[in-house]
Amino acid sequence: MFIHLFVPPLRKTLKRPGEIPQGKSIYLEDILKNCADVLLDGTERPVQRPSDHQRANEYYSGKKTHSVKNSMLVLPDLRVVWPSQT
Repeated sequence: MFIHLFVPPLRKTLKRPGEIPQGKSIYLEDILKNCADVLLDGTERPVQRPSDHQRANEYYSGKKTHSVKNSMLVLPDLRVVWPSQT
């Protein structure tokens, strides 16, 4: 619905496409104390299927693809304040 508003600022924060920047760890509790509104977004990033069967199962998303799930909290001014670990 509003995704077209968020894609350009998010792309500017990425060093390379598909790479989430590393930031200092921030607790959700601290973010919510200081912000009235936050957006929670999640995505699955495709990864190459590992050759080891056990590791391949760890990355299988259930959607016929192998992927890594990521979440992030975004402030209304489009700053990413918390990227989840991959």
